[in-house]
Amino acid sequence: METIDSHIQKEHINSGDIATFVEIYKQYVPELLKYASKFVGVSHAEDFVQDVFIYLWAHRKRLQINGSLRGYLYESIQNRCLNYLDQLKLKASYEAKVILEQQTSDISADSTESQLIRDETSERLQREIENLPEKRRQIVKMLYYDYKKPKTIA
Repeated sequence: METIDSHIQKEHINSGDIATFVEIYKQYVPELLKYASKFVGVSHAEDFVQDVFIYLWAHRKRLQINGSLRGYLYESIQNRCLNYLDQLKLKASYEAKVILEQQTSDISADSTESQLIRDETSERLQREIENLPEKRRQIVKMLYYDYKKPKTIA
């Protein structure tokens, strides 16, 4: 239930009464800071309380506050804090997704690069074996391709 003081305060704010606004600011800031700090850190709480009062003053002429001014202020603070926490959660989720995609891409790139190196090394080794004299080439092929033991080759 809205008090008469709250109703009068809203009327004075709507009419641009800076003294009433300052009075309301001094009255509610400490408790709003404490409330906001339950959701977010002190520095963010201070920012959000400032934002709510700036918004209240900037939109005073067309702002429709149904219910008490105190309720409006608490609800505004809560909404700002929850929106901020949602943004943090979304950001963390996005960053985790990007990191996962990066790691997957790095692994894929590493395996592709490793395969290319193995292929190049194999081709080079094959060319070198082909350049060996006939007898040595046969011995290398029997040892490494046919897996024969040195005693069997001798």
